Amino acid sequence: MKAKPPLRKYGSTIAISGAGLSVFWLSSELAETAGPNIYVSLTLLAATAILTGFLIQGSQGQGALDRTGYDAHEFLERIPGPAWIVDTEGRLTEVSTSLRAYLGTVDTSNLPCRQVIHSEDFDRTAGLMSQCLENGQEFHGACRLRRHDGTYRWFRVAARPRHDRNGKFIGWYGVLLDIDDLKKVEQALEAREFQLQRLIDALPTLVWSARPDGSTEFLSRRWHEYTALSQEQAAGWGWTAAIHSDDRDRLVEYWRSLLAAGAAGEIEARLRRFDGQYRWFLFQGEPVRDASGTVVQWFGSNTDIDDRKRTEEALRARQYELQQLIDTIPTLVWSVTPEGEPAYINKQLETYYGRKIDPSQPKEGSRLDGALGRLMHPDDLEAVKRNLMHSLKTGEPFAMRYRNRRGDSVYRWVDNRALPLRDDDGRIVKWYGVIIDIDDEMRAHDAVRATQDKLSRASQLASLAELSASIAHEVNQPLAAVITDSHACQRWLSADPPNLQRARITAERIVRDSMAAAEVVSRIRALFTQTASSRTSINLNEVIGEVRQLLFDEIVSQDIYVGTDLDPALPLVLADRVQMQQVLVNLVRNGIDAMKSTTDVSKSLKFGSRRYGENAILVDVRDNGDGIAEPERIFEPFFTTKAEGMGMGLAICRSILESHDGRLWAESIEPRGTVFSFTLPIQSGDAA
Repeated sequence: MKAKPPLRKYGSTIAISGAGLSVFWLSSELAETAGPNIYVSLTLLAATAILTGFLIQGSQGQGALDRTGYDAHEFLERIPGPAWIVDTEGRLTEVSTSLRAYLGTVDTSNLPCRQVIHSEDFDRTAGLMSQCLENGQEFHGACRLRRHDGTYRWFRVAARPRHDRNGKFIGWYGVLLDIDDLKKVEQALEAREFQLQRLIDALPTLVWSARPDGSTEFLSRRWHEYTALSQEQAAGWGWTAAIHSDDRDRLVEYWRSLLAAGAAGEIEARLRRFDGQYRWFLFQGEPVRDASGTVVQWFGSNTDIDDRKRTEEALRARQYELQQLIDTIPTLVWSVTPEGEPAYINKQLETYYGRKIDPSQPKEGSRLDGALGRLMHPDDLEAVKRNLMHSLKTGEPFAMRYRNRRGDSVYRWVDNRALPLRDDDGRIVKWYGVIIDIDDEMRAHDAVRATQDKLSRASQLASLAELSASIAHEVNQPLAAVITDSHACQRWLSADPPNLQRARITAERIVRDSMAAAEVVSRIRALFTQTASSRTSINLNEVIGEVRQLLFDEIVSQDIYVGTDLDPALPLVLADRVQMQQVLVNLVRNGIDAMKSTTDVSKSLKFGSRRYGENAILVDVRDNGDGIAEPERIFEPFFTTKAEGMGMGLAICRSILESHDGRLWAESIEPRGTVFSFTLPIQSGDAA
């Protein structure tokens, strides 16, 4: 065997190969810091440099190896990775030890080999190799190769064609680089990128990123689908075309302020949908900084808040409407905290008090004490405070009538009521109350009570007058007879009978006592029947209204429906208002009593008024009670159909009306009921 020539004969080849090894060592160092991508690139560079030493054409190339008979296998062993040499037929002529150790005992005499290349990669790899075999080009590819233990790993395959000194193609030099770990990292990155992309696309919001200058870098698929703007249209600042014209300048100005400050922020604006409809969105942006704190990127999202916006607008409108309602209703509304501190009063109450709530704490006591002290009548203050504190402590409703001081310092009666508002757990969160000014009502009640008392006295006096008149009428005749008999007795005894003196004295006493009795009866009758009544011009429709108000509680308690058929142009009459009220009250009470036993139909009472002829008016009161059997007798004194009646009421009513030149009568109506009617002359001057 010939001795192998020293390597110095192939200086250029070794130099290049050494450079390749140096690059390999460099790649190992960089791999620790730069990652697998740069490692693979540098390794390929190293292998290429080493192979270049074998592929130099000319006198120091393949021909030199052939002449010296130097063994190329030694150079394959110097390559950092599995290496091989293939002839023009695709047969392996040289295989490095590392490649043989990887493949094991598999027959690799011809390439491509099905036993080595993964079935999913074989056709692609075989086709590429066949193409390179035919045209003698370089080969670059990646595939999975089977290890001796049956495990497949990814390799990057690189081969360069061999030529002799005459330029004839004689085969390939090749190298394998294990990229399995890199491939797994790439697959993991691809999977994560795919998962991240799916996550971004699935988010119910529009996601974007921008460069430090604010121009568009990325827009999610949902963003493009929503706005119908392509990537080209939305690039840079083109996305602003989808912003509502009324919001665009404001949004861009705000976005530029965030870019200048490098601060996160959010703003609301309307974004155009693919169908041309604008909806409200919340635009949010967040800067991303590097280790030095410099903003290198912006991330953000656009969230549809149109429904929330419309709901907020509806709530604001509803709140405004409710506030207007509370401020407009003719009621004084207030609220306090669970501890009783004033919290709110409406406009009506502010106007009533002439002041707003004073939020400051008084020098002594609570704000509630201060408010009560300013607004309550001194005589009612302690009672109001005691009842209110009891309600605040126990949670019982508050209700009380007292005198309140108005803004003009006038005290008026009010009805104050309040209820607690509770949460789901039953805890009181606030008290709400209303104050109703009842001063006019209280005065009206006082007037009604005074009228009732006056009517009662008038009724008593009228009854007594009627009774006295009846008594006087009945007593006057016997007394007159006594007087006549006394005079006769006096004359007879004045003749010749004995005891004339005694008879004369007795007769004088009879005359004296009888005259005294007659005088007493006459005075009583004059007292009740001859006294002139107070008569004024009155509208009987108004009197009817007063009587309805006067007897309202009694009518309601009997569940009676009241109707009216009143002539609005009813002329005035000259009459005693109290006596007219007395007449109507008596007639109404008779109707109420007549309907007490009515159960088969709804009870009803109806007032009517109208002209009666040329110079009179007619007023009637109708009921649907049991009716009357003797319409005329009921006006007789002491005639009554009631178990506890005196039989004087209707007689007095007729007397009153007759004293006013009027008339009163009653009629039964079909199918049931009674109507009482009376007439009064129209006041002079109103008959026309």
